[in-house]
Amino acid sequence: MIWLVSSILLSASLMLLFRWFTIAGIHTQTAIVINYLVCIITGTMLAGRKHIFRAELPFLPWFWPCLALGVLFIVVFSAMGQSAKVAGSALTAMASKMGLLIPVLTAVLFLGEPWSWNILPGLLFTLGALFLLNPARQESGHAMDLKAVGLLLLVFIGSGLVDAGVKLVQYFFLKNSSTDQTITLIFTGAFFTGLLQHLFAKGNQRLLPSWKDTTGGIILGLCNYGSMYTLMNALDRSGMPGTFLFPVNNLGVVMVTTGAAYVLFQEVLSRRQLVGLGCATLAILLLSMGS
Repeated sequence: MIWLVSSILLSASLMLLFRWFTIAGIHTQTAIVINYLVCIITGTMLAGRKHIFRAELPFLPWFWPCLALGVLFIVVFSAMGQSAKVAGSALTAMASKMGLLIPVLTAVLFLGEPWSWNILPGLLFTLGALFLLNPARQESGHAMDLKAVGLLLLVFIGSGLVDAGVKLVQYFFLKNSSTDQTITLIFTGAFFTGLLQHLFAKGNQRLLPSWKDTTGGIILGLCNYGSMYTLMNALDRSGMPGTFLFPVNNLGVVMVTTGAAYVLFQEVLSRRQLVGLGCATLAILLLSMGS
């Protein structure tokens, strides 16, 4: 359970850091690239002699799946940024969190994890909670178009595939490699993809990071690596099925972020969001009955 709690707290810190970046004037895209570099350095140091920078690495069975998963990290992030502009941040956040259905169904349909009576109502309460916890209004101020619908669908599928990919990598490859090796390789794919995206982005006039960007990126990287490390260990060592772990992790991040935002940024919960927290509690109780 300690791995799951740590993953929730560290993942929530990422959301709060992004909010702080806006207040502090930190260039988010630059900090994200630095963050992945910090993740690579951290993983290499923790892996010690088992670091990933070896000649035989491309021939190991878990090399390409982990690298592809890292690329997917950046693709989903870019889709979320575009979707927030077109469809609004509220609908984008909702689409991202609803993606938890994909890893849950993946665990049941392809990994042989049990389907019990409590999973369906637990997932229904999960979706209800995530809907209620997000802002009710659409921020774009205009009617939905096909581009917005397509971006929201991409965010939904992409976010779910990221979580499902983490689960599949843990299930098939973590026995042949250490957690540090696996995570470092995933972040390596994300770093080089993000770096190329940053260097060749149209209209990007801020190629060199400021000291604030660097500091923000270092803090973000340490929290980001920690969130992934604890999630992988929760999947590998806790004995909890994915049908329980992923919904609880997602809902836990939402609840912790909401509470911390109220304390740190004076964000007041509406009645609608309080009802959402109640649904989240019921979802966790239902899903925990099958663990």
